[in-house]
Amino acid sequence: MDKKYPSFVPTPLDQRIVSLDVIRGFALWGILTANIIFFPSPYAYVQYLGGHLWDTGLDTGTQLLVQWFVQGKFYTLFSLLFGYGFMLLIDRAVDRVRRPKWFAFRRMAVLLFFGIVHAFFVWWGDILIVYALSGMLLIVFARRSVRTMMCWAIALFVLLAMGSFFLASSGGQDEYVRMMQQLEHATRAYETGAYVSILKQNFEDWQQLSMLNVFDGPFIFLPLFLFGAVLFRSGLWMRLHTDRSLRTVCLYCSAIIGGALTVVKEQFGHAMTVLNERSVDVGVYLLTSFFADIGVAVFYALVLLSLMQSSAFGRIVRTMRYAGRMALTNYVLQGVFCGFIFYPYGLGLFGDVPFFGLVGIAAVFFTFQVLYSRWWLRRYAMGPLEWVWRRLTYGRRSSATESA
Repeated sequence: MDKKYPSFVPTPLDQRIVSLDVIRGFALWGILTANIIFFPSPYAYVQYLGGHLWDTGLDTGTQLLVQWFVQGKFYTLFSLLFGYGFMLLIDRAVDRVRRPKWFAFRRMAVLLFFGIVHAFFVWWGDILIVYALSGMLLIVFARRSVRTMMCWAIALFVLLAMGSFFLASSGGQDEYVRMMQQLEHATRAYETGAYVSILKQNFEDWQQLSMLNVFDGPFIFLPLFLFGAVLFRSGLWMRLHTDRSLRTVCLYCSAIIGGALTVVKEQFGHAMTVLNERSVDVGVYLLTSFFADIGVAVFYALVLLSLMQSSAFGRIVRTMRYAGRMALTNYVLQGVFCGFIFYPYGLGLFGDVPFFGLVGIAAVFFTFQVLYSRWWLRRYAMGPLEWVWRRLTYGRRSSATESA
């Protein structure tokens, strides 16, 4: 094979790690459940201002469940999978291309392009931009040892948390007033504005709420990628497939550690508001949330792995692999769907759906994504955006119908 022009054929099905696809699909459900609440309301601003939107008993209870068991857990889970898959990609690229690291960089550059389009034309809360930029930094660790990656992962995040002890401070009354104005502008744009007004507001929200992630990425997402890379390089994840006793120990440990730290995290959740004056709260919140979310994410992954191997639930759980194999397409499609449902250029349900209803919509749409992905992948080797991603990365003409 000419390593300058590698084959465009995707990874054969018998070489795919099914558990990764299943968990990736499950993570997509959690990400949609966590993200959907930001579409029908200016929830990000309300949350930052320390306010509330839903007051009924059912909505409040559902919101607490999502806050404790969903928010933060699933982007963490997806990030661990990203780091694992990235190292797997590097290893496979060694035999296919002359410069594996340059190949990985091109792949991240294309993902950055997707992220920019998604952030500015679909939803301000895009995560692809920071994934791409942090992924470029991950290339540096492609051939580093497990110990080196672990040390860097912990050091980077602790550095961010320690910095917050000294740098975080109250935004003051002026900042509070400015955020209130942003809340009013966002509500007006998303509730009654034309598409151009929505795009303008979307860009402003990205600047206010997401742009900071670009700078925090090396301290939050890169460590998560590195932990995922450690799971691959150490061979631990594959051992967990066959060593039931080890899996049980890790499952209980992750549940206890993740659960205990989540309790602490929620106690300091009020720290992330514009009027907070105690920077120590922000530091404790960041430290506990990082490791709490990792613990719960690992617990979810191990539960799914156990269910996959059970005779009663294995077949049902495995159906999520179809959504996981089309993760990029499905992630972007979630934003497009939510925009159509809640913004004026679609059904215009902004502000009309209770919290419990939002969780239900997320569950129904994810089910549709599993079924749609299954239908698509029975006809094509990869999702449509996955094909474009691969096409732009390799720079070769090919067909998405090539055999998987």
